[in-house]
Amino acid sequence: MEAMILGVPVELPLQTRRINCPDCGIKTESISWLEPFARLTNRLRSYIEQLLPLLSIKHISQMTGVHWHTVKEIDKRRLQNVVPEVN
Repeated sequence: MEAMILGVPVELPLQTRRINCPDCGIKTESISWLEPFARLTNRLRSYIEQLLPLLSIKHISQMTGVHWHTVKEIDKRRLQNVVPEVN
């Protein structure tokens, strides 16, 4: 799911192009709004990050249709950036 439009979830099926370069090997097309090998857009990840301080992981998972473990991983990465490391 990418986002909701008028309350309806929107999915963006996507195929990336791959080329076989004789010098570099196989290269995959880079897409600015999608991290390499990601299944979520940067926009959806950012939306989930904004919800995390407000709602439970379970609720966000149900709301967005993103698996609980995926939301938890997004939360772990967010906390690593927000909370300073303890020495």
